[in-house]
Amino acid sequence: MLRRLLRRIFEIRNRIFWAIGVGVALIAIAIELLSVADRYASDASTYCSVNLWLWQWLGCAMAAHEGLAAGLIGAAGALFAGWLAFTAVQEQMRQEQSRELRTNRPWLFLKGATIRRRETPYQAITPNYWFIKLHWRNVGRSPAIVERCEFKLVDKSIITAHPDYSNSLDLITPAMIPQDGEFETNEFGPAPEAGTKNGEPVQLVLFGRLTYKELSGIIHQTGFALEISPHLAAYVAHPNRAYDYYD
Repeated sequence: MLRRLLRRIFEIRNRIFWAIGVGVALIAIAIELLSVADRYASDASTYCSVNLWLWQWLGCAMAAHEGLAAGLIGAAGALFAGWLAFTAVQEQMRQEQSRELRTNRPWLFLKGATIRRRETPYQAITPNYWFIKLHWRNVGRSPAIVERCEFKLVDKSIITAHPDYSNSLDLITPAMIPQDGEFETNEFGPAPEAGTKNGEPVQLVLFGRLTYKELSGIIHQTGFALEISPHLAAYVAHPNRAYDYYD
């Protein structure tokens, strides 16, 4: 998301610079043509002194060659408007091409998760004594090659503002997911000692990212983060959007 935003800002900045450059170039050409016409005017009374300041000379030349000045201004305006229209069409074509590419690429999303409590029917509830497996789906229009699905389980009270994937563990996934295909990871859960702290249940956050690529080799990632209930087979999305993303 951040890369797309920065790329868009860069494109807008370039368009602004190009517009300024084209506008300045057209103004410079118009002034030069007006200068040539003024310099070689047949009527000496219409010639403006070269000793004038630029803005003074420009006013004099425009007044002396009113028809030519109006024509040059009109032509420059028409050329600038045509350039703006051309760039707008080009931008629209690029956006359509980008949308087409984005539509036809693979898109892997976390569809949900299945949690299973590990206690027997008559056993007392133990905090964070569960197994979980993740369900994924390719909603794109082409197959995806799965590179890695990594995860970490951390205490919500100490989770960082931005995800840290160092020393993460790997989940088992298929090597390739077809168009509109689904898959689930292996089942896993926290170690018994990770479920409590100082005798109190810990609110665990499961977060990670799935790395996959297109057949052309372009790599994409989908981030996820779930808060797992210590006592129930239930979860909710972690509220920090920095952990939940796709590109």
